[in-house]
Amino acid sequence: RGAVAAAVAAAGADRVQLAADELLRRLACADLRDVCQGSLPPGLDRQHNILVEGAHLVQIVQAVDISQPRDTGALFGDEPGDNFAAGP
Repeated sequence: RGAVAAAVAAAGADRVQLAADELLRRLACADLRDVCQGSLPPGLDRQHNILVEGAHLVQIVQAVDISQPRDTGALFGDEPGDNFAAGP
């Protein structure tokens, strides 16, 4: 009986893990600007040494490779459909 209960519990845990993985995959492919209002204070990008309390979900929309000269176009996320989470 114990082995059967353990097998059932393991199968349930596998289903939960698969569902969690699918949810994270969908979240990574979503544009959060389409599904919710921002939760960070306005103008935060211009402030320094600020402590933001609470939990916040943050999505990178654009990144710059600062190790490259500016004129090389080393910009990530500037093309429609760019998605960092769906990379290799």
